[in-house]
Amino acid sequence: MKKNNYSIKKDKKIEDALKCIELNGMGLIFIEDRKKIIGVVTDGDIRRALIKRKNLNMPLTTFMNRDFVYLRDGKDTRENILKILDSRIKAIPILDNNDKLIRVVSSKNIDWNESTGIISKA
Repeated sequence: MKKNNYSIKKDKKIEDALKCIELNGMGLIFIEDRKKIIGVVTDGDIRRALIKRKNLNMPLTTFMNRDFVYLRDGKDTRENILKILDSRIKAIPILDNNDKLIRVVSSKNIDWNESTGIISKA
């Protein structure tokens, strides 16, 4: 999946985030600051923020989740990905050691060597 449909700079507006969420079809967008992923915002987060405050000019950092699930490049094994995707997580950002987004994995786009068998699915 294209990285540019999955991340947005922290100073962008809610409308920009919603456009990216619509493009990626996953219901979420990762927030970046100086090319580092610092949080995630879901369409539900935006909806709840609008209901509470009714302000389209709120910064995304106001309601983003800073405690999000991710995997480091190299730790993104089939088992790790499947365990996380079995929970309520829709997409997993794969980050390098500098927190830069490398790719996004979901159940729709897991791209591993299919000759490897699944050992367990949590």
